[in-house]
Amino acid sequence: MKGNIKKLALVVIIAVIPMLIAVATASAAGKTIQGTYAVTGGHGALTAIGGFTDHTHFVPSNSSLWLMTFGTLIGVYTFNHDGTGEFTAEGWGIDVPGPGLNAPPDASSIQMSCKFTYTLDQGEITFTYVPGTLTQVAQYGPNAGQTSSYATLSGPWYGQISSDKKTLTVWMGVPTWIQPTADQANTQPLPVETAFTWTLQGYRTGK
Repeated sequence: MKGNIKKLALVVIIAVIPMLIAVATASAAGKTIQGTYAVTGGHGALTAIGGFTDHTHFVPSNSSLWLMTFGTLIGVYTFNHDGTGEFTAEGWGIDVPGPGLNAPPDASSIQMSCKFTYTLDQGEITFTYVPGTLTQVAQYGPNAGQTSSYATLSGPWYGQISSDKKTLTVWMGVPTWIQPTADQANTQPLPVETAFTWTLQGYRTGK
């Protein structure tokens, strides 16, 4: 009798193990994303030479030294199962300088990239910037050829992924601001700040 009970218990354990593995795998899969997503959308930015008076209202410290940019972005979000990822993009914009910059409006484009970590909860993604990984290289416009690095990107940004993992929407919350640095170690911030926002939508392109 005891032998039969032990055999039955063993059979039950063997049967349950695959179920536990499946549940654990499904749980892990629900908390992470694996793959690449092509995205596109619009963006706007306000750059203040001398920074902002505060990070609530985003009024330039010098009322005439500012630059407004409006444009579009195309890019790729890459997600890894370990909760890390990278965003690469190219952006085009129309720049409108403030009166103190004594410059005409212009058109420009940049290439940019940054790394992030992320969490996923019921389809909503919270992105956290990896400090010092954001770089921008000007392709066209008055600053063509110049590279800018950033130590700071304030706060998280967010996204929503469909239940079938095929479509992605990403939005940059307000307020969001970045500050360029003057050294390769990204430890010496410059007295320039940019507040910006974007909304991007896209679809899965690969594993």
